[in-house]
Amino acid sequence: MKDNVIHFPGGSKEHTDDADNHFKIIDDLLLLLMEGCSEATNDALYFYRFGYTEEARDSLEDGIGKLLCLMQLLNEKGVVRKKQIDYNCASTRQQLIEIGVLKGDKTKD
Repeated sequence: MKDNVIHFPGGSKEHTDDADNHFKIIDDLLLLLMEGCSEATNDALYFYRFGYTEEARDSLEDGIGKLLCLMQLLNEKGVVRKKQIDYNCASTRQQLIEIGVLKGDKTKD
């Protein structure tokens, strides 16, 4: 028997049409995120294999833009927390400096 509660990070929600719609949107956003990550991976591979071209750059920018949009939407829906994402981004940047990937890099975000 299905209970009338939807379990979600941060708490449980009563099963209602509004909640169903909310979670349908989240499901769709998560699916789009998975697809977008795959597309961005292919864009990065293309850029890596064939070098800098305007076409490769445009494609990579498009893929990254879609991922950033999805991150913003997931933040708005309460699935992820922008503050934690920003923290993880800064932590990753520091790790890349420490392992030498960004050695001597003076660029900013």
